[in-house]
Amino acid sequence: MRTNSIILIVFLLTWLNLNLRGQPGAEIIDYQTRISVDRNEIVIDRKLIIQINNQASDWIADISIPFRDADNLEIIDGTITDNDGNVVRTLKKSDIKEVSNISAGTFYEDRYSKQFSLYWKEYPYTIEYSYRIKSRSYIYIARWYPYLYASVPVNKASLTVELPQGFRGRLHQRGKLDFKADTIDKTLVYSWKAADLRLLKEEYLSIPFYEVIPQVLVVPDEFGYIEKGELVTWKTFGSWVDKLNFGLDFLTLEEGKKVDALLSGISDQREKIGILYHYLQDHTHYVNISIEVGGMKPYPASYVCINKYGDCKALTIYMKALLRHAGIQSFYALVNAGSNAVHVDKSIPGSWFNHVILCVPLEKDTIWLENTSPYTPYGYLGSFTQGRFALLVNGNESSLVKTPALSHEEVNEISKYELTLDQSGSGTSQITKQLRGDNFDDFAAYKKTLSDHDLHDKIIEILPLKNFELVEWNFDEHDRDESWIGLTCNGKVRNQIRQLGKTLVLTPLHDELPEMERPEKRVNPVRINYPLGWTDTICYSISFTGRFTTVLPRDVRIESKYGYYEFTATENNGKIQIVREISINRGEYDLEEYKVFYDFYSALKDSLEKTYIKFNSV
Repeated sequence: MRTNSIILIVFLLTWLNLNLRGQPGAEIIDYQTRISVDRNEIVIDRKLIIQINNQASDWIADISIPFRDADNLEIIDGTITDNDGNVVRTLKKSDIKEVSNISAGTFYEDRYSKQFSLYWKEYPYTIEYSYRIKSRSYIYIARWYPYLYASVPVNKASLTVELPQGFRGRLHQRGKLDFKADTIDKTLVYSWKAADLRLLKEEYLSIPFYEVIPQVLVVPDEFGYIEKGELVTWKTFGSWVDKLNFGLDFLTLEEGKKVDALLSGISDQREKIGILYHYLQDHTHYVNISIEVGGMKPYPASYVCINKYGDCKALTIYMKALLRHAGIQSFYALVNAGSNAVHVDKSIPGSWFNHVILCVPLEKDTIWLENTSPYTPYGYLGSFTQGRFALLVNGNESSLVKTPALSHEEVNEISKYELTLDQSGSGTSQITKQLRGDNFDDFAAYKKTLSDHDLHDKIIEILPLKNFELVEWNFDEHDRDESWIGLTCNGKVRNQIRQLGKTLVLTPLHDELPEMERPEKRVNPVRINYPLGWTDTICYSISFTGRFTTVLPRDVRIESKYGYYEFTATENNGKIQIVREISINRGEYDLEEYKVFYDFYSALKDSLEKTYIKFNSV
């Protein structure tokens, strides 16, 4: 189970390694997985044959196979074959290094990996290796995808699962796979095969690849992972998580005294929660180990009290313990994090999650706490965990609940641009912005962690000005729990105006919208996880209008179920003001509806990019 989870992580990370040339840099020739279950032990046998076609893809020859202290991992063999079919190297035991995957001291001292490399100097060459993992600790029997990396096509992939007769559980298959079931010597044998899997196509505003590619889940009704558990319902799975966490949410005596001092004289529950949340943010730091890699059981709150760091599980348990000490009830909540996270299949209870947050119900409100970031405002989740199902862990009352969704107001970035231009289009600019949404999430960290040089570059990236020199900037100081950041910039611009014969043309500055595929080319549905929007006011002070007649663009209003766009332009005494507002609603649209959405999006994009102010010579 754990090895399959690692493949999920590698799958995401390696998308950035896409080789955009005609021939792929590497090919998975064969990817075989066999999983058997016997007497509560799971055995995973895996064999891979990979052809590497050029030096840019040598990264795939660096092999790292993770495992836990309780697992038995055996590297069976490894070979390199040249283009003539000759075996030019065989892996030796001395080539294999066992590495402790320790992060921040001793936080995960039971996490290891075995590593080796299978490089060759001439291309193409083929690497082949196989390994076996035995473990008595697992949740799923199989969570399998026929892709190993998003950036590498697969010629053949297969999964075989052997189960004892009387096995109680469920099989789930998605996508085009050849399936076969058989019974051999009282063993249930299920097999799935896939072939000719090409590179995945990345599309703007699309669903994650995990929801596109074929998948097999083999889910037992009962499993063993530290504690025995059941995957029959969300309640039984939540009860198992509760058992893992039992007794972990207690502070040390010294930490309890600090909490008592912090809350002395405070009676309001919301204020108490805020004080403790800020205390966590200011006195601990986050170690990035996901649930998928680092296991499901948290370190106790006492560990964080002493060491002042933890992963999402440990910090959430610590925050839970702070609240418990203050007499405030809270609930551990598992969630699938990411701005475009895979949706939870409500019909399949289990470990769909990679992150933990905390839910604090009050009499008239519910507060959600992200415990891993020192920059996140109190009670704010952001795009990372907003608007999705989370498993609220509460024993037999555990259930799937929705986290709060970001509103249009929370993501709508408000900007004012003031430009003074001469006839060549050169001049000065002053910009004020309220950073919200993704920009707020990013810059809350950037302004605390980056050098001035790097911060300068990040600011340039979010300003929709061409031929612009950023001279100075500053961030407004405001309450740490506001979900926006004020930014003021001053700079110089040039070449904002083009001359076409006797006419001068000014294209109003605008944010670029990515291209979307034409309806006949689109492969995947549209998914917009949270609203997209901004409001711009652009003021041009023009020094030469007396010698020209100004022709303003027409006002525009585009409105549909998908959102709206509004544009107005006015002129008064050499000053031109443009007000523009864009909002694209959250939503999910299948391919049948895509054409209508595409027409709306294209009209909005065309209006942004094909709107001009003209100055005709008098």
